[in-house]
Amino acid sequence: MIDFKTEIKKYQFLIELEEVEEALYSEEIADIVDLIQHMAEK
Repeated sequence: MIDFKTEIKKYQFLIELEEVEEALYSEEIADIVDLIQHMAEK
């Protein structure tokens, strides 16, 4: 039988939450810059 408490203690996140937030934020900024550049070309 699986001991869930033991398994949860062994579990490690692949990416920390802060790293995910930073990656999403930087992508969001790049998207905004691309949008502004596209609007400026017209």
